[in-house]
Amino acid sequence: MKFGKEIAKACLAHARYKHFYVNYKELKRAVKSMKAQGQGPLGKSFKRPGSADTHEAHFTELLRHQLDKINNFVELQLEVISGELKTKIRTGNVHDIQPIDAIAEEIVVLEGFVNMNFQGFRKITKKCDKHC
Repeated sequence: MKFGKEIAKACLAHARYKHFYVNYKELKRAVKSMKAQGQGPLGKSFKRPGSADTHEAHFTELLRHQLDKINNFVELQLEVISGELKTKIRTGNVHDIQPIDAIAEEIVVLEGFVNMNFQGFRKITKKCDKHC
């Protein structure tokens, strides 16, 4: 399965996280744009002065924005989970296993979210290195 489809599937599975996954499609378009700027007729390398730099800067900006978006979301989710656990401990309600199971499940989902985004960044930077 293509990675773009894997991310789309993950977005459907975890609707709450949908807007916070790496926008792989947009980053892939930026890589294609950089690749097109670096190719001349018959596939020979051809770069206009300054054009590759602007596409590369745009790609870097997109990558940084995606990384910041994901990082801020994960930090917020970790604060929420930490707060829930502290509340359970403070109230002495640690013997009720169901809420703790729900928190554990949320941690597992968050870990999957982080791993999927890590794969996305790894794949898009590899694609950029290969084609640009």
